[in-house]
Amino acid sequence: MFISITLRKNGMNDLNSQQLRRRILNLIQRWFRQPVAALQQTADTEYRLNPQYSSCWISIETISVYIRCTDEGVSIDLYPLNNETEEAIVSTYALFSEADSINTAAGVSA
Repeated sequence: MFISITLRKNGMNDLNSQQLRRRILNLIQRWFRQPVAALQQTADTEYRLNPQYSSCWISIETISVYIRCTDEGVSIDLYPLNNETEEAIVSTYALFSEADSINTAAGVSA
């Protein structure tokens, strides 16, 4: 992770280097205390993938679920828990264009 801090000369004349270091450290500590979660809860049992992420892992008992969003759609792979480097037990995908067609035909908007 890269953090860029830009300091302007105006208003900084009254800060010494120790105060400046303290302010920067406080900013960094606040930044890391509020991590962005991959999943955002939208309802009691409903979640949405945060746009900052293209994938996430979810563990359900002895199954690891890998959800990946691409430009064309979503793929889901299921692995035995702790064996995620092996071949997936099952995989599936859906294209956004297919879902859009079905929603349009049913009169449903996303």
